[in-house]
Amino acid sequence: MIARSQVYELIEHRSGGVNAGDTLQVEHDDVAIFSRQGKLVRVLQPGTYQVPPEFAAPDMEVFFVSTRTNHGEKFGGQLGAGLPVRAAFGELAWKIADPERAVVSGVSGKELGRFVAARVVKAVQHVVATIAIKEKGELQLHAVMADTVREANERLAGVGVEIVQLGDLQMR
Repeated sequence: MIARSQVYELIEHRSGGVNAGDTLQVEHDDVAIFSRQGKLVRVLQPGTYQVPPEFAAPDMEVFFVSTRTNHGEKFGGQLGAGLPVRAAFGELAWKIADPERAVVSGVSGKELGRFVAARVVKAVQHVVATIAIKEKGELQLHAVMADTVREANERLAGVGVEIVQLGDLQMR
């Protein structure tokens, strides 16, 4: 039986080959991605499958990718000199919206949360600079949050990640 291990990871990588006839179990909030020599072969949605002979190979890899929303990811950091606020902190909810892109992006499942949080800080920095300096506008929290989600999603599209919600944004 090929299935996700008991230790939860956003992207779990299984290497070492796949045998024809093995049972593959894909949980309800996962997809399984078959890859050979760095190329995507097939994506399987949740369910139970028998591995067909064409997927049986010693160089076949299987990635289990979670598509559930990850709540409570903390982000924060310095925004830089010359801005009306020096730092921003908060929480966000995010998910892997494009599992294939997430697998080929090169960002490991263990590093993905920190990667997302760092991109959100950069998005806040850009939004604050745009509103306060270029547009000479007043920083409205709801506008900063909405623009940050849009900007962060643009920055994260290449790794298959989507910000679902930004909350508890504090700017100092």
